[in-house]
Amino acid sequence: MRSGVLVVGDVAMDLIVRVAEYPPRGGNAWSAAPERHPGGSAANTAVNLARMGTEVRFLGRFADDQEGEALMADMRAEGIEVVPHQLKVGAASPIVIAIVDGDGERTLISASRGSAQTMLEVGEITDDVFDGVVWVHVSGVALVEQPGRAALIAALTAARALGPPCSFDVNLRLDGTEFDEAVWQAVRDCIELSTVVLASSVEAMTLAPDRDDAAARATALADGRRTAVIRLGAAGAMAVDASGQDWRDSGRSGTAVDTLGAGDAFDAGFIRASLDGAGLQACLRWGNAAAALKSRHRGGRGFPGLAALAELAELAHET
Repeated sequence: MRSGVLVVGDVAMDLIVRVAEYPPRGGNAWSAAPERHPGGSAANTAVNLARMGTEVRFLGRFADDQEGEALMADMRAEGIEVVPHQLKVGAASPIVIAIVDGDGERTLISASRGSAQTMLEVGEITDDVFDGVVWVHVSGVALVEQPGRAALIAALTAARALGPPCSFDVNLRLDGTEFDEAVWQAVRDCIELSTVVLASSVEAMTLAPDRDDAAARATALADGRRTAVIRLGAAGAMAVDASGQDWRDSGRSGTAVDTLGAGDAFDAGFIRASLDGAGLQACLRWGNAAAALKSRHRGGRGFPGLAALAELAELAHET
């Protein structure tokens, strides 16, 4: 691989169901047949980066079932190098059931416990994985179980020793989910190892519960040593850098068709702008533009590509 990004983490198959309104508990809602799309937070970010013209290597586990074969073939069709090259024998692919309502908001059921995406092992974090890598991005989804938890921490540890910037997206979908202390400790470890940490507003609130607002929470996560980025949904995003300066971008307007994968697109836009040497304000603008573009298209990988992103980001800058 020429100089590019190493993305580490999860890959899954998405089953998307679209309803006008989410039904009450015990109720019913009608939908067309489920849509089947490749997904997974880390894998989505990798694909979005590839569509932005970035060289990408993906480090994660694929099952040796029908879904795993399809997911690996899709990644390779996007021009992404996948390691390890072998499918995980006897593993099952994770399935994410996404219910998208009439406003484009998604509700997720992640059927991924014990699946292939949690089976990356520390021994597979070899030196050659980092050849040509100028940025490492890790998604926290696989922190929920071993051995993936230890592998993600090992990847960040090795990357920090080698020197490229490391971004970590908490990505644990904390609303309504409880995790044991081992998971929280792994999240803290990954934040400590990262030069950029990205989180949703809910995740930031959970990680810094004693802080009153997004700026204070971002400052706590930055801790004077890294950049902390908080995605604020339709309100855009904000960041605090290591010096304590805060930055904001109000996001892009437009009708959301499907917010599934919007955060993953934001991460890719942010990283791409960072690789181009942009300042933090422009990185937020590119992240928000990527998320807005994704939200206007169906599926977790609905992002249309670099040309549309550059146009929207620059138009937003001019106005």
